[in-house]
Amino acid sequence: MGEGASTRELLLGIIVGMPVLSIVNSIWFGSRLVQYLREQPHIAGFHDMEKFKRLVAAQMYGALVQILVLILPGITFAAGFVLKVLGPFDLLFLIVPSAVVVLVGVYLKGIERRAQTLEVSEEFREEYARVVYTWIHKPFPTW
Repeated sequence: MGEGASTRELLLGIIVGMPVLSIVNSIWFGSRLVQYLREQPHIAGFHDMEKFKRLVAAQMYGALVQILVLILPGITFAAGFVLKVLGPFDLLFLIVPSAVVVLVGVYLKGIERRAQTLEVSEEFREEYARVVYTWIHKPFPTW
């Protein structure tokens, strides 16, 4: 095997490996959300609110990792294509795993929405709304 073959294998490994890592990341953080929703179906007090904030902060940092992991395959494919190590057919190695990532993401989005619409006692509604807004619209937890 020549140098070109090993470079191609490395690039394809990154292109396929990153979506696999993305799915593992999604399952890890998604399972934490599911567990939280099972144990904490509503927010009634200070400790409930603090637990929710910790969960959301972890979800936000996980999402930042996810962005990086999802960008790398496209950049890797583009570099491999420009260097003529990868061809048009190799685009399937990018598209198929990415489609699986999208399906997992769509499923987990429903779980996120449940966590973003919990029952909250009157005392914590404003703070909860602020945390959810940050979760949806900002990259870092700023509460």
